[in-house]
Amino acid sequence: MTIREMLPEDAAAAAALERKIFPDAWSEKGIAEELRDEFYRGFIVSAATDDLSRDDKADRVDPDDVPGDHGTDIIAAGYVLIRTVAGEGEILRIGVLPGFRRRGFAGRLLDEVFRRTEKDVEQWFLEVREHNAAAISLYGSFGFIEIGRRKAYYRDTGEAAILMRRDVLIT
Repeated sequence: MTIREMLPEDAAAAAALERKIFPDAWSEKGIAEELRDEFYRGFIVSAATDDLSRDDKADRVDPDDVPGDHGTDIIAAGYVLIRTVAGEGEILRIGVLPGFRRRGFAGRLLDEVFRRTEKDVEQWFLEVREHNAAAISLYGSFGFIEIGRRKAYYRDTGEAAILMRRDVLIT
């Protein structure tokens, strides 16, 4: 597993991941525009397809749909997009391909975000689907707490969005 900062040229990879992960996928153009903005950053994690079980390879990852150097079987497995301004940060998107979930990829992406922004961000915010127990648990392990809800926020399911905050001690 390797993590690197995203460039606007990585928007195609992020959009391909979006289509595999989210029902409301963001467009390549939209992602590229955000990555050109000084307040937005992203990180992408790559991994070897050998890290997947046989079932995951067959059912969840089609190498032709996921960017990467398929000659070496390294693919983009997930990414995070953030916005930071005036001491606040927001996790806009974070997603990992199904075949790589529950293996620490999202946690490593969050570690990278917090490490790279530790001198600039005093509070982090995010929203998460109310029924996404795995994500809520992950965010809780990083010190996020629920601060509110937006009822019927997600159009595809009618789920509420849980608003979460993480306070950072800046030394």
